[in-house]
Parts: sequence; C-alpha cells; structure tokens
Amino acid sequence: MSFLSHLSKRDLNRLRTVVRRVHMRHIPDYMVTDRECDRIIEALGPKVAEEQLRAHFKRLGFETAIITASGEASGEEAGTSEGTSGTDTGSG
Repeated sequence: MSFLSHLSKRDLNRLRTVVRRVHMRHIPDYMVTDRECDRIIEALGPKVAEEQLRAHFKRLGFETAIITASGEASGEEAGTSEGTSGTDTGSG
C-alpha cells in the first residue's frame, strides 16, 4: 500500500505543486499529469516528501505541524519555536 493514500488531499496537492516546480520544471506543462507527479513522490519516499512539504511551508513563511505518514505531528506548531523550547529566560 502506498503512503500517498495516507496523505490528505490538501497535502498531496501541495506535494504535486512542489514536484511540478522542482522536479518537472523542464517538461512541457501538457505532459505533466497528477499521475506522473504521484510516481515521482512515491519514488522519493515518505521521508523526502515530508521534508519537501516542510521546506514548502518554510519558504512560504508558514509555521505549521505536518502529520507524517506514521500519524505523528512533527515540525513547528504555531506559537512555538525550536530555539526556545526548554530555555530559561531568567525572568523572575
């Protein structure tokens, strides 16, 4: 079973957009189909797909949690920062 079936429609469309812009930019638009994008995403694997989604959000300036293929939330959630977790600011 493909990990693509575990992605939301929204995330799958986002990954297809990334694949079209990055991996298929030299191919004419009329030759680029969703099926071809899905083949590339499947070949890259779930780990790379997750990294590409995270990079896509970062480039757009969004902070978000991404649900991985295993169903766990990863990445930055709104209102949190990687650099400040567990750090005492010394106030008080």
